[in-house]
Amino acid sequence: MYKLLIKIVIFLILAAPVIGMANPLGSQFPSALLYQGKPIDPLCLSDASDLSKPINLAKCGLATEKGYKFTNYNQDLIKQGFFGFDYEYRLDNATGTYHGYSYYKSYGMANGADIIYLINNSGGSGQFSALYSVKRNGNLLQVKSYDGGDRCNGGITDVKRDNNQLTYHQNLTSYDLFALANDNPHKLSAYSDLEACAACCVATVVLKHDLKNDTSEQQFVSVDLTSYPIDPKNPPQQGKYQACFNNFLLQAEANKKSLSPNDLAQLVKKFNLECLK
Repeated sequence: MYKLLIKIVIFLILAAPVIGMANPLGSQFPSALLYQGKPIDPLCLSDASDLSKPINLAKCGLATEKGYKFTNYNQDLIKQGFFGFDYEYRLDNATGTYHGYSYYKSYGMANGADIIYLINNSGGSGQFSALYSVKRNGNLLQVKSYDGGDRCNGGITDVKRDNNQLTYHQNLTSYDLFALANDNPHKLSAYSDLEACAACCVATVVLKHDLKNDTSEQQFVSVDLTSYPIDPKNPPQQGKYQACFNNFLLQAEANKKSLSPNDLAQLVKKFNLECLK
């Protein structure tokens, strides 16, 4: 009897991660995002290669991926209301094991669809994030992307919802910040003229989206300069005109925490006049 109890305890310990995958959020999880009694596998969303086609829930996720294995939960994300998991996998004819993660959080429904904030990494250095509208039809998901990107190249943070208003921050590189003003008479380019790499954030743009009007464009509210302040001792260096652009950014950061659309327009106008003579 004693040996049997030990075997049962060992089994429960080993099975805990699998059992836990059923629904670590309990009754808080939206019923529309459940499939066969469990939350929809985040890999169904993060691994989808073509969002124009419906995703079949019976043919996606961890159980359908060859060589994929659940490893753990990120408890900080779970506490924030996300569902997902860390995992590892091996590729055919490749040495070593890759480690990734995929998590999403629901922001309720709008126009018959769930609003999803997804973050994932498939083993590289990036973290991809996106805002999706997900409509459920039986075993099929129809997914529409609102916005998203990789780290400083359009990555999303600080998602909030107030009734039908979705507000979020999107990471900006120097070139993204310049391009946001839509004033480029000299046809400057990313990378060669201004810094634009995926690890080169200098600010975030605060955007609003009207969920009630699903066809509306995002509204540019302001630029948050406190997200990624420039280090004067180690400023961005990539690009022919980056050093001059840094001067305007540093001046703005010294005087303001954020820029209105008009403030940004004036900054870029001065940059064009003084740096591109």
